[in-house]
Amino acid sequence: MQAIERNNLGANLAKDGNFAAAADAFERAIDLDPTLINSRVNLSIVYDRLERYEDALMTAYGALSVDPDSRLALAQTCHVLVSLDRVADSLSCYDKLRRLGPLGDRELESLAIIQLRAGEWAHAARTFQQLAELRPDNSKVYLGLGVAQFRRKKYSDAVESFTRALEIDPKSDVARLNLAVTYLANNNRSEALKLYKILADSNTQYASELYTILYRRYLVKAPGTGGRPK
Repeated sequence: MQAIERNNLGANLAKDGNFAAAADAFERAIDLDPTLINSRVNLSIVYDRLERYEDALMTAYGALSVDPDSRLALAQTCHVLVSLDRVADSLSCYDKLRRLGPLGDRELESLAIIQLRAGEWAHAARTFQQLAELRPDNSKVYLGLGVAQFRRKKYSDAVESFTRALEIDPKSDVARLNLAVTYLANNNRSEALKLYKILADSNTQYASELYTILYRRYLVKAPGTGGRPK
């Protein structure tokens, strides 16, 4: 079996969720043709799915060593750096990637995540807003946007984002909790209490955390979220 056939086999195995067998197929493809960029990038993606993050990074670097101008390899490198929580390296990597052209939705998602981790709230909000244009019906996008807005103390905007997340996914208790916390920050205790009553039935852990925030001024010690969205 030739390198390209091995690569195609790996791709089909990965689509079926058989990542260990896919990794073996991509490894064999690379042995047959070390210059095959797609196999190196695919192997890095599969290693990432297997949570073999260091292997995923080394494989992505290997793809870049074969072709330093490969946007595909650079994008995968950036993504794995996010998986490894290497904040500064991730941000630097995405700066390089943006110079090569607009970011796709997967790239914007990873960039937004690392911007949140870096505390770059304004940048994260802009990135999530871009992502929302590409994924208008994705609850997690609006959750991230709401967190960035909350951190910037843009509470009314955060209320809108968390409300939208809850509209898209009415079962999202994390959206419900974040919305309640934001209502409190925006001096709307009555709406927060309504959400507490719902959480008391649907998620006792979140309800307990929200109860602590609602009544923390009466407590000696207030464990839990500290009044910040998750």
